[in-house]
Order: sequence, then structure tokens, then C-alpha cells
Amino acid sequence: MKYIAYLGFALIVTLSCKQNNETNANTPVSPFSDITPEQAAKLLENNTSKYTILDVRTPEEISEGKITNATELDFKSETFEADLQKLDKNKSYLVYCRSGGRSGKTTKLMQQNGFKSAYNIDGGFEKFNKALNE
Repeated sequence: MKYIAYLGFALIVTLSCKQNNETNANTPVSPFSDITPEQAAKLLENNTSKYTILDVRTPEEISEGKITNATELDFKSETFEADLQKLDKNKSYLVYCRSGGRSGKTTKLMQQNGFKSAYNIDGGFEKFNKALNE
């Protein structure tokens, strides 16, 4: 009888954890958090017009491929911060670079400059592009 009770408890815990993970996959924790490429793809799948994709790679990196309709803003450009200030601060952004470093710095800068929300897509272009196409 104890075995059945433990089994039932384990099943309830497992199912509740799975449900929470699925919820978290679709809902970023805070407006300036890191998200997985899969979370970003899910956000775009459900709310294409709600998010602006921001690519902060160099022109050389972008020439190797980019996400369709991404706004390009070269993080290494001398005018990067001024160009960033020209963006609409009331929009929500999904920001990516090659691996997640520059995009993480960009979302922190956006937060400091009064943007509504910007999510750093951890893992960069290749992982994000793969998640979009799955």
C-alpha cells in the first residue's frame, strides 16, 4: 500500500514539474532576462507582431545568414549606442548575436536606457535559427 502511495506522489510531482517547465518555456521570467532559442521561437510563433528581432552581429557575420526581418545593429560600430537610442523604446525586442555575449550586453544597455523589454537569446544565431525552423 505504501508503494502505491509513493508512486502516486511521484506521479503528481512529475506531472506538476512538467507543466511548470512548459509554462516557463513560453513565458520569460522578466522583461530583461536571458531566454533559450526555443523560448524565443515559441514567442515568435505565438506573437509575431509583438516582438522585434534585433541582430547585433557585424556585417561580416550577417553576410553568412540572418533571421528574416531582423533589424541589424552592429554592436562593434562606433555609432552603436546612438543607433540603439533611435529604436522605439516601447517595443519588445528579441536580441541575438553569434553566441549570446554581445546580445546580453545589449539588453542590459537597453534596460539602462529605458526600453520596455528586451530578451537576450542565449546561444546565438545558429541555435536560434535552428529553433525557428523546427
